[in-house]
Amino acid sequence: KRLRTLKLGENLLSGTIPDSIEFAESLNVLHLGSDGSRNQQLSGTVPAGISELPLKEIDVSRNPRLTGTFPTNMLAGVNALFTRAVFSNCGFTGHLDELLTSIPTGYVRRHVQVLDFTANALSGTIPAIIGEFEALTKMQFENNMFSGEIPNEIGSLHRVGELSLGNNNFEGKVPD
Repeated sequence: KRLRTLKLGENLLSGTIPDSIEFAESLNVLHLGSDGSRNQQLSGTVPAGISELPLKEIDVSRNPRLTGTFPTNMLAGVNALFTRAVFSNCGFTGHLDELLTSIPTGYVRRHVQVLDFTANALSGTIPAIIGEFEALTKMQFENNMFSGEIPNEIGSLHRVGELSLGNNNFEGKVPD
C-alpha cells in the first residue's frame, strides 16, 4: 500500500503485469519499460486496475508482447501532477480517443508533458482534445495506423519541441 515508485525497466522480465498492481494505492510512478536496446518480455494486456492508481507517470515501452486495447478509463485515476505516458514499441491496438479522454480535464490535461505511442498498431484519428494538452513538449505517434486529417489543434501546442507523426496514413493539409 505504501509503494510510491516501481521501476523495473531495463530487465528481461516476462509474464503478465499482475492484476494485484491495483492494490498499490499510492503508486505514482510505474516504469516497466526499457530505454535501451533490450526489449522487456512482459506479455498480455494492461490490467484494468491501473485506472485506479494515482499515477504521475507510466512507462511500459519496449514490451512488444504487451497487446490488446487500452483498458477503458485507464488513466482516469492519475493525480494532478501527471506528466508522462509512454507506451512505445508495444503491440497495442485500438484508438486513442478513450485513453486521452480518460485523463481528467482541466488542470491535469494542461500539465501532461509527454505522450509517446510510437510503434504500436493504433488506428483511427487523433482526437481534437489533443489541443487541451498545452504543456506537451514531446508528442510521438509515429509508426502506427492513424488516419484522417491531423487535427488543427496540434498547431496550438506551442511547447512541443518534438512532434513525430510519420509512417501513418494521414491526409489533408498540414495544420498551422
